[in-house]
Amino acid sequence: MSNPIEKMIPKPRVEFTPERKEKFLAELRKCGYKNLSAERAGVSPRTVLEHEQRDPEFAALVKEAKDANTDALAEELHRRSFEGVQRPVIGGKFKDEIITHIQEYSDAGAMFLLKSRRDEFKGTDKQNETGKVGGVMVVPAKGMTAGDWQDQYGELAKGNTGRPEANSPPGVQLKPKGEVSR
Repeated sequence: MSNPIEKMIPKPRVEFTPERKEKFLAELRKCGYKNLSAERAGVSPRTVLEHEQRDPEFAALVKEAKDANTDALAEELHRRSFEGVQRPVIGGKFKDEIITHIQEYSDAGAMFLLKSRRDEFKGTDKQNETGKVGGVMVVPAKGMTAGDWQDQYGELAKGNTGRPEANSPPGVQLKPKGEVSR
């Protein structure tokens, strides 16, 4: 069994050669994540960060690689939104075979694209007049006793609306859930 202290000992630094830099940039163009790209290039994320800070040319190449990945993501989102993707429809006697395909489009993807290009569509989700994302507003109310509830809501206060019971008081007609008396 390995000693957990051994895992804490820093590993020797690996030289960030031009070959490793190119591998890192190629991986960054593919996946868009610096840490994962550094791991795939065989260096630590800290090494990459230090090189970015010391070498403006390398930092510019990193930015270009990230931008290329973002462009590829936007292109794929556009394709899925407007050209769609083929989704199999499973069927058959045992629901184990593809019987046809349907073309599906991404409305959410189209909305993201629209929000990224038009200011009037940015930030309209669940915002109040302050511009902050809204939620439930809790307003304290005057406390009510059980008697107050009974007076105000009558039979509804008992909580048995929609659940007929054999021992319901005479004259009380319970309505199915969702039905409202007018």
